[in-house]
Amino acid sequence: MKFFKKKSLEKKTVSASFLTSGYPCSILEQTFEEMATIGYQNNPIVYRCITLIARSIASVKIFLKQKTLENKILHHPILSLLNNPNPFQSYEAFTEMVVSHLLLSGNAFIEYVGDLQGYGELYVLRPDRVRIICNDQGVPENYEYRIGNTTHQVSIDRLTGRSCIVHVSLFNPFESHWGQSPLTAAMPLIQFRNQALEHNLSVLKRGGTPSGILTVDSQYEMTEDQKAQLRTDLENLYAGKDNAGRIMVLSNGLRWEKTGFSPQEMAFLEGQGEAARGIAQLFGIPPTCIGIPGDERFANYKEARVHMWEETLIPMVNLILSTYQKLLGILDQNVELTYSKDEIDALSVKREALWERTNNAEFLTINEKRKIMGFAPLPDGDVLAAA
Repeated sequence: MKFFKKKSLEKKTVSASFLTSGYPCSILEQTFEEMATIGYQNNPIVYRCITLIARSIASVKIFLKQKTLENKILHHPILSLLNNPNPFQSYEAFTEMVVSHLLLSGNAFIEYVGDLQGYGELYVLRPDRVRIICNDQGVPENYEYRIGNTTHQVSIDRLTGRSCIVHVSLFNPFESHWGQSPLTAAMPLIQFRNQALEHNLSVLKRGGTPSGILTVDSQYEMTEDQKAQLRTDLENLYAGKDNAGRIMVLSNGLRWEKTGFSPQEMAFLEGQGEAARGIAQLFGIPPTCIGIPGDERFANYKEARVHMWEETLIPMVNLILSTYQKLLGILDQNVELTYSKDEIDALSVKREALWERTNNAEFLTINEKRKIMGFAPLPDGDVLAAA
């Protein structure tokens, strides 16, 4: 459904295809599907970071209010739409998908299908199926969504920028209209971590022990076929988790010598933890919050959670709400979506500390303390609390 008249200008497109347009950095040559597979599906650290961020943001309780008033609006078509965006998703599942797409590709697209009275539905569009069609001046004019051989376009008002599709993106130094995924910067660490996991799996298949050397006394001579058969027999008898711990019996001048890990292998294995911490920190998640040891920046887990919310999640919440606000502005421009930090449990530690310091401050009046704590003043509250 199109609300705005489309202009007939020369068009050019911006889409995920820019990732393979020959930029000098080879990491940019990953497509959305490759990055999602290598990073999200095959790397538990990336999966945990994105899931933690998306579900935390989806858990924040939002409400609607008039732009000039502080009173909450309890009933409104926008609230009904957000609480039930479509027949298949709740608000939490919908928001989790929006945030996940944004972190995976650097872009998220939401489409409103309905009328101006708010009777409609919201859908999250896969970013790799969307193209941004610009005019000859580089200004976005249409969104095009393609599934197989089927496409549909939604126009963008050139003056107001309003459309039934809203696009939110992360900063990209190479593109004006297409965002860059955090996975782009994290890809070297992701690939290192994935290779380390494959290395560990290979060691596990060998019984969880390093390789060894089988020597034969010089008085015994073996052909190449005999050596290959002996190697196969040893692997069948002693390799793999099911054969771990079995006693090896040798004869005829055979001697087994276990070899330890080389310094390069040890450094490779120890680098897994550093890679995991690097990935978490790139997403703005303190490693402590996802169970990775070795982070000494915070005194405890609660302090790390407060840092995660203040530095990473709250800015992302603001970005998502502004995106919803832009989309739902076509229904009602006199209301705005907001939330209360006091209702976020993770921030209660800092809030309680502020209340304790405020309550113990003898130089503040009762009303000054109530203002700091977010309460309305009292008629007789302009006196010192300790008086």
